[in-house]
Order: sequence, then C-alpha cells, then structure tokens
Amino acid sequence: MSTKRRPPNLKAPGLINKMHITAILLAAGASTRFGGDKLAAPYRGQTIFQCALQNLTDSSLINDIIVIVNPAFKQQVHDERISLLTNADHREGMGSSLRLGVMQSSSQTDAFIIVLADMPTVKTATIDSIIEAYETRGQKIMVPVYKGKRGHPVMMSSIYRDELLQITGDIGAREVINKHPQMIGSIETADSGVVFDVDLQSDCLLPEG
Repeated sequence: MSTKRRPPNLKAPGLINKMHITAILLAAGASTRFGGDKLAAPYRGQTIFQCALQNLTDSSLINDIIVIVNPAFKQQVHDERISLLTNADHREGMGSSLRLGVMQSSSQTDAFIIVLADMPTVKTATIDSIIEAYETRGQKIMVPVYKGKRGHPVMMSSIYRDELLQITGDIGAREVINKHPQMIGSIETADSGVVFDVDLQSDCLLPEG
C-alpha cells in the first residue's frame, strides 16, 4: 500500500457542515467488462475518474476525500483534502478497497459517504443533499432513490466502522446496510446519475441526462 496524504484536519475553504464527513472514492476496479482502463476513458471533456472526483471536490460539505486505486493507476489528483491510497489487494474485490479507506480515515470521522468512481454523473448537489438529509433526519444510513431504485453514493455513520472493516468480496457496504434495515433513510432524487454506472465503452457515448 502506498499513500499520498494531506495534513490531518485540514478543512476545505468555506466548509459549512456540522459533522466531519469522509468521502471514500472506490477506484481500484479491474474494468474487465469495459475492455481497457475504464477510469482513464474520455468522458465529457475529462476522464471518468476526473468527473467522479470533481463531483466530490466541488462539495463544501466534505472534510476528507480518500481515493482508493489499484497499482496501475496513473492519473493525478490536485486537492488538499485528498488522500490517495493504493490497494495492493484490489483483486479481492470492492470490499478490500472499502476496508482500506475506512481503516485510513480520520478518527474524527462522523460519517462516510461511499462513492463509486465509475458513476461519473452524480451531481455535486445530489451529494450535498444526501449529506444534509443524513445530518438532519437522524437515520444512520442514507441512500438516494431514483424512480423507486436505490443508488449511490451511500452515506453511513462511523458507528459501523468495525462492521465495514470486516466486509469481504465485491458487494461493498451492502452487507452491512442489509443488517440494519431499521436505520436506513432514503432521499428521493431526480438525478439519474445515482443509478448510472459505466460498464461498457458504449456507455461513454450516452447523451447527458
């Protein structure tokens, strides 16, 4: 595991949230169905990875951004809130990347927002609305819903830190979420980006929704 970490407790300019929010951007996937380096593919004038990352860096509600990549990752990041971590065990699946992100997060973290790097069209406003709903409603898990379908990113309280550190395989946080149905809140959104992920090269050609 290699790291590129910013100084601890550095807040973004204009940060206005009440809680310490850590975003974990999962970007270590193998891109087997895509047929190439999916996150480096051109998308709306950037790469898929850059789009997903910018959706986080444009938010003033996020304190820390932990980006989990595989050893072949070559793109640059330029934000003082970012910690770039290389997951040498990425072939174990998404669970290993999420564990790494949680493990390396600040002890001050109140909640995690878990973001998939192959979902580049989630609007920053949507991310902010998930955070705001989490902070005001009292549920410990917050999930966006588009036309009746649950999507990403998902927000979870740090009270689930130990459970997140135990996950395995490629299902991400779903295993932990399913154990606590009574704690799940949902926020309806008109942002189709919460359910759109890039799997194939043809997905990069779809018109902006």
